[in-house]
Amino acid sequence: MLGFLNDIHPLILDVAVISILVLITSLGAIRGIKNVSINVLLLSASLFLGFCPYTTSLKQVVAEALFKLENLAPAGSSEIFKFAISLVVPLLSSLVIFLLFYVVLFVVRILIELLVKKAKNGTLKHKSKVGRVFAGLISLVYGGVLMLFILTIANTNMVGMKNPIEKSTVVKFGVEKSEKLLVKIDEQFKEKLFVKILAGDVLLEVKAGHIRSFNHFEDKVKTMVDNKDYFENIATALTKEEGQALAKERIDDLYHLSVLTNCLKNDSNSIASSYISLANSGLTTINRLVKSGELGLLEYSINDFTSIRKSIKNAGVSEDVLKYLDEIVLQN
Repeated sequence: MLGFLNDIHPLILDVAVISILVLITSLGAIRGIKNVSINVLLLSASLFLGFCPYTTSLKQVVAEALFKLENLAPAGSSEIFKFAISLVVPLLSSLVIFLLFYVVLFVVRILIELLVKKAKNGTLKHKSKVGRVFAGLISLVYGGVLMLFILTIANTNMVGMKNPIEKSTVVKFGVEKSEKLLVKIDEQFKEKLFVKILAGDVLLEVKAGHIRSFNHFEDKVKTMVDNKDYFENIATALTKEEGQALAKERIDDLYHLSVLTNCLKNDSNSIASSYISLANSGLTTINRLVKSGELGLLEYSINDFTSIRKSIKNAGVSEDVLKYLDEIVLQN
């Protein structure tokens, strides 16, 4: 989805990742095992506070103050692009909260160290070589795990680094091994992890329906975002059957996006409002093209249509708009 990430040269990606891991290891060895252990603790605490539901109110303030949708989406952007961008806002807000907590905790740590150092009259304890080695290893393991998690999440169409990772050597090897390990833990662990991080809530209960809708959108996001006339394309169908298939496909897209919206909207007002705007324009366009193209009624089973309509309504779409859906559907 983020095009500039897709343009990263694979060799540059490999060199950057290796350089970061070497830097993490070197800094750990220099600082010693005590400092590294404390830093790992501070980083872990900050990550949890940044990606937990207890700081949702803070994340909403950050989202409204820093990540306004109109600033992130260029003028003339499609409703689908705006919705896709809104999905990233909770993640960005969580990252900001994580950094803020880490900076605060780091400053507190420095103040405590200064007080302890002053109490000991400024005497410094010599760091052993063994301690430096273990500190470097701890830094490498902890930093490496974080790096692999980040790259695993980046290896999706939602973020947009599939191409450079696929063509790289070192990073591709690491990501593939990491994903195989995650599958052994849980076949859907990667998807669950992504949805949790996307929502900025590591305690979020991710259900099977959320995974299906995430996979649906992840597979189609590039096509949907790049095509500003995604709904209007129904009119390009050559036959009645093709037109009906395209119309039902677009309704299916709106359904899966509503499932994601209902899963994530509690943590972001922009997701809900963006989806409502998308559904309003999408359903009116589909209704108009189905009628003007004389495609006839779209056939759905009662159970399927009930699920689709209920999910879209729960995402905030009004009955006045849902009537456009009702008018073109035949329930069997």
